[in-house]
Formats: sequence, C-alpha cells, structure tokens
Amino acid sequence: MILFSNISFQHKIFIRVDGVNFSKKVEELKLKKPYDERLINALIEASLYVFKYFNPRLAFIFSDEINFLFLPPLPFKGRLEKLNSIIPSIVSSKVSLIFKKELPFDSKIICVNDDEIYSYLIERQNEAWRNHINSYAFYKLLEEGYSRKEAANILKGKKYKDLHEMLFQKGINLAKTPAWQRRGVLIYKKKEEYEKKLNGKIIKYFRNRVIIDRNPPLFSSNNGVKFLREIISS
Repeated sequence: MILFSNISFQHKIFIRVDGVNFSKKVEELKLKKPYDERLINALIEASLYVFKYFNPRLAFIFSDEINFLFLPPLPFKGRLEKLNSIIPSIVSSKVSLIFKKELPFDSKIICVNDDEIYSYLIERQNEAWRNHINSYAFYKLLEEGYSRKEAANILKGKKYKDLHEMLFQKGINLAKTPAWQRRGVLIYKKKEEYEKKLNGKIIKYFRNRVIIDRNPPLFSSNNGVKFLREIISS
C-alpha cells in the first residue's frame, strides 16, 4: 500500500469520492432509475458539509461521484492519508444519515498541475455524459422487459450517436433531460461585494458565497474553460 504522506502540501489535488457497491445500494434504496434527485441532493448536502469544515476550491458531482479540488496549502499540512480517509468518511456519514442506511464511500488522490486541473474536469464531465447515455439506454431496455444480460448485449459495441437515436425513437430526447444529469453539478465559492454603514460611512467588504450550479457550462468549450479559470484563480 502506498501512502501519500511524502507529497508536498503545496501540491494541487483532486479527491475523488465514490460510492462502494453503489448499484446494489440503489436497488436496496429503491431509487428511481436512471436518476433520482434524492441522491444528487444528498451528495450536494454532503459536499456542502465538506465546504463547511475544509476549503476545497470546487466540487464536481455526478452519478455517485464527488470530485473535490484542493489547492495549496493543503489541510493537515499535506498529510494526504488523512484527507484520503476523512473526506470520504464525512461524505459517507452524511449520505447515510440522509437515507438512514449505511452507505460507504471510498476515495483516491489525484495530483495535478495547472493544465491538468482543466483536462481532469473535462474528462469527468465527459464521463458524466457517457454515463447519462448508457444509463438511459440500459434502463429503457429493462423497462421494455429485457433482462439485464440481454440489455447489456444489445448495447455492447453501439456508438453513442446510435444510442442517442435509439432513445429518440423510443420517445426520450437526451438533450431535454435535466442539465445536472448531462453535465453534473458544480459547487464553488464566489466572492461577492457588500456594503454596510459604519460610523456614518459606507464600508465595502467581500464575502464568499457557496454557489450550487445545476447547469454548469460545457467545460471543454471556450466559455467553459474561461468559467473554470475564474473560479479556480479567484
């Protein structure tokens, strides 16, 4: 086993938190398929709890996955083995309390440089889109009476444009599904200016407000990269 305690606290890292055996848990919880808003809301609430006690620059959420971006100086003086245990523990405890059922989460550390921050977020958002198409196609076939094995065989090797067309023919327009299903949810802090009167004078000050964005831009677009740069460099 490799511990990350020797990595400098000046590194930039993502902590990717994932549900353990979550497909089975989805069945036990009787969550709506392919998406249930109760789950994304629980992950958002768990992420906000992490924001309350730590200082991630952002969190990107889709499916049963949360990606926290931490910039230096890292918490616990860079003792990443602590972050790699405490962050998923917080998420697990919060989501378990919400659903009143034990729901374990694990995590991994991904060290990134400046450019890799953006490529990583683009890749995870692309994965959210792939998961979106596959999930709708798979559960639509189950709804039509196919077994899980039969549905998997039908979908095997099909290109995404073919799946998109298949679903469209079955009355599902993926472009009209909620944005959080297609592009994930982004949580970040935004610095906002306020004013107050003190001793007869107007004093301006700034305060960070946590933003929950259920309709984030396409990260791979020019506007998306600009949007991320503003968040990360703020």
